[in-house]
Amino acid sequence: MLFRSGDEWKYFYYDSLSHSADTVVVSIIDDTTFNEDRTAKIWEYIFKNRIEHRFVEILNDTIRFFDNLKELWINTKFVFPLRVNKGWKGDSRSDTNSVISKNPISVAAGHFTECYLIKKTWNELNNYGSVSTWFVPGIGIVKRHNLSASPTKAFAMANNYWELLEYKTE
Repeated sequence: MLFRSGDEWKYFYYDSLSHSADTVVVSIIDDTTFNEDRTAKIWEYIFKNRIEHRFVEILNDTIRFFDNLKELWINTKFVFPLRVNKGWKGDSRSDTNSVISKNPISVAAGHFTECYLIKKTWNELNNYGSVSTWFVPGIGIVKRHNLSASPTKAFAMANNYWELLEYKTE
């Protein structure tokens, strides 16, 4: 799967900690170089009250999502090809990922016959949780559910939800 400049996804997003719902437009806006010889795509996330950027590196069979290119902390990683029962390690000692199932899925953006459910879990001191991601080849992430401890909110459980509303891929 290649992501290209001009690709765009629109999601419904709910954040339980702020009790807010939003529509988020995610688009690939450019390429950048980091560590002198690596390239990443710049993804722009447009919320109604802010704009954020993420960086996505595609290298061999792996896609890595970074919050910034200085610390290179991987917050999401996928290893292809996806297949049920395949697993991989994430960025920290306790970060594990596994492809749980392959089934059809219906979301606001449509019905997809081939969707992989990927479960990420981690458990470290004051930092634990899980993320379930539904990934459709050729489209990307169609649904995501994050349940994790939030150290910034007195360890309240964050319960965030994303669902694809529409998309445009090149």
